[in-house]
Amino acid sequence: MGIFLSSQLASFLHYHYSLLILRSGS
Repeated sequence: MGIFLSSQLASFLHYHYSLLILRSGS
């Protein structure tokens, strides 16, 4: 369960970071 949660968190953070980078890039 902990692994699944951290995996979801990592995926969520990655998605959020990608949005931030895209926004600051343009």
